[in-house]
Amino acid sequence: KLENNSNNKGVIVSDIEEGSPAELVGLQEGDLITAINRTRINNVADLRSYLKDKKGVFAVNIIRDNYSQYLMIR
Repeated sequence: KLENNSNNKGVIVSDIEEGSPAELVGLQEGDLITAINRTRINNVADLRSYLKDKKGVFAVNIIRDNYSQYLMIR
């Protein structure tokens, strides 16, 4: 599950389904998704719009425990 961040800067991962692709790549509850492939993500609508017709490998920028990290998602 995803939620808009209150300041409209990123998307909060609020729940991860066990065994899901998100869990397998290392996403965790509380992670803040701020960009995908260097494209700023401000809200859930931005995220859905960006991913709509895209396939392949994605570099997802997240903030976890005040540290910026990249996760590679196929």
